[in-house]
Amino acid sequence: SCGINAEYGNTVKVFCISTLACKCVLTGHSDSVTRVLFNKKHLLSTSLDKSIRVYHACEEGSVPRYSCEHVLLGHEAGVTHADMDDDVILSASLDRTIRVWCASFYNPVRVIHCDRDILHFTFDGNMVIASTEQKELLFVDRTKQVPSHSLPTGDVIVDYIWLYGSRFITGDRSGLLKEWDLPSGTLLRILHCHLAPVTCIQANRGTIISSSVDTTVKIWHLAKLESEPTVLN
Repeated sequence: SCGINAEYGNTVKVFCISTLACKCVLTGHSDSVTRVLFNKKHLLSTSLDKSIRVYHACEEGSVPRYSCEHVLLGHEAGVTHADMDDDVILSASLDRTIRVWCASFYNPVRVIHCDRDILHFTFDGNMVIASTEQKELLFVDRTKQVPSHSLPTGDVIVDYIWLYGSRFITGDRSGLLKEWDLPSGTLLRILHCHLAPVTCIQANRGTIISSSVDTTVKIWHLAKLESEPTVLN
């Protein structure tokens, strides 16, 4: 198994998780890589050079090989974030748009005009939730061309969002995790979780894992969010 790394340069490095040895270096971007996603067959990288590169993964013995299959062009400014599922790729850019691409043929499907500086987004099905520099959350149906509504986040900027079912969790620059009801936009609870900005949230099988600039990783159980988390330093 492999890990992927992009160190604010224009290359992507693939490492062996067990030995931490660098297996290969992917080139092609002409500016900083901002996001890397991968699954069993493909690796996707976004960059401030306005492009998204899609690599096909194969193995020759124990050495992974990646060949660039497609370069997705269309954004008018640097691409800052992306996410994908089996059907679509979504990308956000400094041009204040979110673009929807077909994950099978890599052709553009739709441009969503947000008129905001998008920091992060997540999606499930047609629902997209994006955080902005303007301290709000945008709610977008990815089959439409503009956001449906927005939700102020107070005096803090949200840097990470995790959507699950009818609820979602945000992590902000004050170190808080907040759980929200998706249909109503109601704030359900606040977790005083970290002492510095939240950098990532992942959830799986009833567990939430959050990381922060405060150098800690905390593990929460969804059924007992008020209890103390497991802390990994």
